[in-house]
Amino acid sequence: MRSIDSMQIGFYPEIKNKEELVDIISRAVWYLWPLEGFIEKFHLCTNLVFDNRLILSRFPKYLDPSILRYIGKISPKKVVLHKKIHNSYFENLQYIFLTSEEYREELLKIKTKLNLKFDIVRIDHNNLSYADSFYLRFAEKIPALHSTYKKISKSRIFNLLERLKTKKIYLFGTGPNFSYSEKYDYSDGCVIACNSMVINRDVIERLKPKIFVIADPIFHAGPSSYAGKFRQSLIDIFNLNPCPIVVPLRDYHIYSTYLPDCMVDFLVPIFFKIPSEDDSPFYFDIFKSLEVKTTNNILTLFQLPLATSLGEEIYITGCDGRPIKNDSYFWSHNREVQINDKMQDIQIAHKGFFDIKYNDYYNRHIGFLSQFINLAEKNNKKIYNLTPSYIQPLQNRIINNIIVNDRASKKEYDLSIIIPVYNAEKFIEKCIASIENTCYLDYEILAVDDFSDDSSLKLLMKMAQLNKRIKIYQNFGKKGASGARNTGIALSSGKAICFLDSDDTVLENSLNIRYNILMSDEGKKIVHGIIQFIDENDNFLGVEYGKKSTVTIKDCIHGNPISFNTMMLKREIINLLYFDEQVTNGEDWLANFNLFKNNLSSNFVYDSISTYRIHSESTVLKNFELHENNLLAIIDKIFSDDTVKHITNQYKKQDLKSKIIRMRSISNFFMLFFKSDFDVWKDFLDKTDFADIFYDNTINFIEKMRVSFIRTFKIHILKVSNILSEDNLFLDKFALLKQKYPDSKIVLDINSIIGFYSSSMQEIKKGNLCFSQKDYIGALKYYEKVDISLRKYIDINIALCQILKERR
Repeated sequence: MRSIDSMQIGFYPEIKNKEELVDIISRAVWYLWPLEGFIEKFHLCTNLVFDNRLILSRFPKYLDPSILRYIGKISPKKVVLHKKIHNSYFENLQYIFLTSEEYREELLKIKTKLNLKFDIVRIDHNNLSYADSFYLRFAEKIPALHSTYKKISKSRIFNLLERLKTKKIYLFGTGPNFSYSEKYDYSDGCVIACNSMVINRDVIERLKPKIFVIADPIFHAGPSSYAGKFRQSLIDIFNLNPCPIVVPLRDYHIYSTYLPDCMVDFLVPIFFKIPSEDDSPFYFDIFKSLEVKTTNNILTLFQLPLATSLGEEIYITGCDGRPIKNDSYFWSHNREVQINDKMQDIQIAHKGFFDIKYNDYYNRHIGFLSQFINLAEKNNKKIYNLTPSYIQPLQNRIINNIIVNDRASKKEYDLSIIIPVYNAEKFIEKCIASIENTCYLDYEILAVDDFSDDSSLKLLMKMAQLNKRIKIYQNFGKKGASGARNTGIALSSGKAICFLDSDDTVLENSLNIRYNILMSDEGKKIVHGIIQFIDENDNFLGVEYGKKSTVTIKDCIHGNPISFNTMMLKREIINLLYFDEQVTNGEDWLANFNLFKNNLSSNFVYDSISTYRIHSESTVLKNFELHENNLLAIIDKIFSDDTVKHITNQYKKQDLKSKIIRMRSISNFFMLFFKSDFDVWKDFLDKTDFADIFYDNTINFIEKMRVSFIRTFKIHILKVSNILSEDNLFLDKFALLKQKYPDSKIVLDINSIIGFYSSSMQEIKKGNLCFSQKDYIGALKYYEKVDISLRKYIDINIALCQILKERR
């Protein structure tokens, strides 16, 4: 058997063009030069003339130019060129590096046919995501070298890392929310930095990491120009902040060869084996295991295992994740800690690496992370997340330490306007513009994104570039509007604070009037205005509420009397306001109840108007039953409060629950009309028992809504002509309502509409048929028979007929 220091390797298949030859040789030099002493011969098959001048003249831009220093160092005697591949080519080879997956089956057949023992190392970087890992792991096939590296690993783990044990460990990722990191002091713990953070000298000077971890086979240890720039930045930062650098034992031969000698003694190679041999899913004490478990991300591979080995409290920053539907890349990075100018080069150099199903990778990462955190906490480790993240296990562990610091450093404004944002790309620009165009105060807009998966965040960033008053944050609380609002409250620095939903607007002077009245009277702590309902196209729906002159705790027991879209509060009481992040519906009602029970009241401000938009994404409209059940839970919370016991009797609780359900059912009935979704409305009508709720004199809500309901019904009468004239199920259902409630005003109104419009609808239908057949004269004849009060709804048709009839 041939000794290990005289092994021979070959490349397969034949190399047929110069670009391919230069690429293969350059990569081979990078990966194998550190192992050159163990390799007797390199075998290549090509008819091309091979010399160093060819490589120098055709060296690709996407590779690290430092490779050229080593091209001439390999002895020509070690390189054996073959003109053609014969069976004899394989006979003395221990390893064959397969440069194209297309030839894998062919190579296996040759191996079987010739009864040879060579191993295949798959390095097709165009088609394999792990090609470079296989190249790097070739060093592990040299037993003496691997044994030496494991001894170095053990020594460095104890000599360089054990002395860093402390209570608090800070871990950093490079996601967009890494930008929050500058607002916090980490000097009371051990900072473990990673990856491309090395690109930013200011960041390293501020964080002063005590450990740096790197592990990626292509971004850090690979031959691309990106990796080359990364390593040069690592060298520069080490000179600024010398500290232990944890690397995979797999890559130790690369770093110990190509980094300066002064850095080599600071390298801590740590082993991870594929697959792991025992049943333990993770190791939490590296001083016992001396290795880590294989995972697919630096956080779970090195950072967390080091953190649980060194400390008790672990704080994570900048691990943002991404919306699951954004599956075109791993995730976004903060541009200040990313090597942006070399991304195209690395994608060319390692095409196969990027040809993966990113959601599969992402979901595996979340799985590893969830499992690690849960097990770490069972081992009495405390894990906190300092910055917002789409990743659920991190989102669940968010704390607001950073934003508390941020608020302390901010200037004071007249008014802080808090806008929770979730998937509001259709309306957010209107929302912001309504403030910009109507408010003359010194204000700040705190737009808190609740992990949107549409373009809301991008639109906000674009607007913030044009208006410095717009401050963009992500939710530092539990996902949901309540967490986003609480985040805004914690960040606010205005003398007064108000709220606006991202799909709603404020009308002219609304904010100015509220603010001036609130601040002009020392006794006033809260004011409120009118809320007006609008549709998706900004049409007023005829419904408004919130005009009660004074609102107290008594008004908050039986429902939410005023909308947070119209409320404004002084800063001195803002700490009394909190939105329960465990509540998904009725959180406004509960928040107002808890606020006003502090002996507070709100005064009505006339001419201060905000809107509430009814649209297809409304949470109420999406799930009536869930919304109603959640409201019943709010009633239970309110009636269990000691404050209520002094105000009302407990027996009223059940009556209130009954009324809530009836009012919500009626409200849903109206709202469905407002959004003009008549198919859904009919389905709702069919499934709901209106026998006891449709006409109830004890509920004033019906009469308040009746006029606007009829107005909406009239506006959309053309859209529901098929219901009125052809839908027997609807007419039968309505006939039963007429029979049971003949005196109901709403029933009488609908009945009069049906009778009044039935003949006109027939004329409109005939006119539309003629119009579709381009008989514009005939269409005009029918349109002219339509009642004059309805013609405004077909005025476009009439105008077109008059124009088009002249052209025929």
